[in-house]
Amino acid sequence: MSFPIVSPSFYRDLTDPTKKENDGIKYNVTISPVAIEYSFPLYQEKVVRKLMEIKEPISFVAQDTIPEKVKRYTEERDELILKYNYLSNYGLGKAFMMNAIQDRNYSIEKRMLLMNFMSKSVQNAIDRKRDREIPGFVKGFVEKTDRSEIMEFFSRLSPNFRYSVMDAFSVLRGMPSTPAFDEVRKTVFAKLGFDEKLSQPEGDTFSAHVDEYIELKRAFSEDFLRQGKEDSREYYLENVMVNYIWTLSMPYADYSHDMWDNFMFFNIIFNTIKVMLTCYITPENSDEDFVRAITAFDESMESIRGSMVDITVRSVEKRGLDNNGDMAVLALS
Repeated sequence: MSFPIVSPSFYRDLTDPTKKENDGIKYNVTISPVAIEYSFPLYQEKVVRKLMEIKEPISFVAQDTIPEKVKRYTEERDELILKYNYLSNYGLGKAFMMNAIQDRNYSIEKRMLLMNFMSKSVQNAIDRKRDREIPGFVKGFVEKTDRSEIMEFFSRLSPNFRYSVMDAFSVLRGMPSTPAFDEVRKTVFAKLGFDEKLSQPEGDTFSAHVDEYIELKRAFSEDFLRQGKEDSREYYLENVMVNYIWTLSMPYADYSHDMWDNFMFFNIIFNTIKVMLTCYITPENSDEDFVRAITAFDESMESIRGSMVDITVRSVEKRGLDNNGDMAVLALS
């Protein structure tokens, strides 16, 4: 059985040694259950700017591992799956996540609903010991372009902006301090009248600024992302989330948690980034604000990636929000 090396199609652009501007660019090499995966951390400004240049859906290319190493990697993979048998679905999970997040028939928020539906459905099959059905189910999803039936499942849900903002602020508040991230976080919190410790009364403060937030969100969606328009820049956020699927080793960023737990973590990261950008980006300096916010966020998150899934999932479970309905509202809001 092969054990390919998988890298993003823009890998050579950022690692070409003949280009001086590539000096210092770092990339991750991760041994996943199905491949050796190359990805680029987003705390690097040049990486974010590269993602902002790529208007077409990002593809990944595979090449063979040298034969002498295949046996070692496949043995490690088999041992890992023996310990966590659900990791046999790693490749299928990554396939539907990549397909969902790049489905441009829907807004980026609704693509998270597709991912929500598939993650919960696959998890249900795993829990019911019906793993044999999963490959066909994922294949059917990837091949079927009409997802209206899935969207109907979420049709009665409405946004809850307070839930979205307070959840994002809670995540941002708990993330490690860096000079760049502190500047972004302070600006984001101040936009809605909070200090960085969220020490002011949460409900009263947000209620007083809800109209301001709705206007910020309108400006972010319509003026910055330009959702639904010919010159849409929604691919900026799409490409960031595509990159996180790989740098976080989704759908199993934490092998000790199941697929649904890992999706909830990913969904919360999406919401946090969305709220952060909504409150940080200005009309006068929008692209530079985007670069500054994403690199600062990733720099802060870099030191806690290993524990972040567990902390996030425990918090969600404690609040009783660990279901696909609440996760869908969070993505939509």
